[in-house]
Amino acid sequence: MKGYKCDRCGNFFEDYEIQGYAVICEGKTRTKEGKSTMHIAIEGIDLCADCTEKFYEWKGDKESPSPPLTWREEMQKFDKHNNKYEIEEITLLTIEEAEELPRWILATGRWWWLRSPGFNLDYAAYVYTDGSVYSSGFYVSSGGVCVRPALRIRNLDSLNLEVGTTFKVLDRPVYYIGNNKVLLCEDIGEHRFDIKSNDYKHSEIKDWLEKWLDNEKNKR
Repeated sequence: MKGYKCDRCGNFFEDYEIQGYAVICEGKTRTKEGKSTMHIAIEGIDLCADCTEKFYEWKGDKESPSPPLTWREEMQKFDKHNNKYEIEEITLLTIEEAEELPRWILATGRWWWLRSPGFNLDYAAYVYTDGSVYSSGFYVSSGGVCVRPALRIRNLDSLNLEVGTTFKVLDRPVYYIGNNKVLLCEDIGEHRFDIKSNDYKHSEIKDWLEKWLDNEKNKR
């Protein structure tokens, strides 16, 4: 069991007790002296159950409501409601999708394919080691470029997760990237895009991805 340190009292508590959350207390509060103060913002702190209760008491709530669910609890709730993740599609990112993501999500230290075509029929776009997107592309027949799948998961956006939130799907760490999609944190190996064409819908890499997903599901 992983231990956490409360950001207020300094006491340690175990991860099943974690109360970390992001909350904005809007409006005005009053000090003990009755003076009005500016609104308070607390983002992503870890509070033990005791300090969470004291925070709500200090904020002036008549009752101490439960804090918003942490992402761990959200995912547990999501699992229970949806009978685990319903993966609707496995694919690669497009140039446009990749360019909307922070560089730290894209950079893996390895090259990996995008599904968008490059500057001619023999090239497909890719992401460089440092997270740069190369729309001109690389030879589709190259076997030295990695495959980093994106998964579309039914109703995932209902959790209101932030882009970059990490959790596990198929026992693999993933980043939430919006539009009901997650991106695996690491690639799943190297594979050529196709022997001759950058048409993703009819490519070898699309078939390879779908077989990989079937194998992963069958392990469970």
